[in-house]
Amino acid sequence: MQNILKRSVYWIGSVDEKHCDQVLEKLTALCKDNDTEEATLFICSGGGDTKVCFAFYDIVRTLHLNLTTVASGEASSAAVIVWLAGLHRLITPHTVVFLHENEKKIHDGVQLHPIEMESQTRQAKATCEQYVKIMASASSGKCSREVARKLLAQNTVLEPSETIKYGLAHGILK
Repeated sequence: MQNILKRSVYWIGSVDEKHCDQVLEKLTALCKDNDTEEATLFICSGGGDTKVCFAFYDIVRTLHLNLTTVASGEASSAAVIVWLAGLHRLITPHTVVFLHENEKKIHDGVQLHPIEMESQTRQAKATCEQYVKIMASASSGKCSREVARKLLAQNTVLEPSETIKYGLAHGILK
């Protein structure tokens, strides 16, 4: 446990550009000092910007960071992808993971032409498929793409033991 705390970073709050930039800066500094020693990212987030979560995931994976991620409290929506970026994933005993399909909020007074609506729908489906692909890949075969799609479509809440069952978490941090 001491090693986890020595080289740890915290993502508390929404998945947005500001948090992503701060966390990546801290993680790359830790890994620059020692790229073989594990770094730990604790995540407590209700979600946020899907573009940001996918960018974070891709950057962490491209840089081959030796990263353990720990979901603590809540990991919902886009925060799940941030959590899945870790090579080793843990979850604390009282954490809830919430999965849902991508949604697009349209503000009052906004008018979309049919072609714009089709474009928004295609974009939402593509984002959902990226989410499904990452979930299936992270699960080491325990969660197929079909199962991942179903979990997202049903607005699923997972308890820690269920995240292990689906291969999303490797263990419960006690």
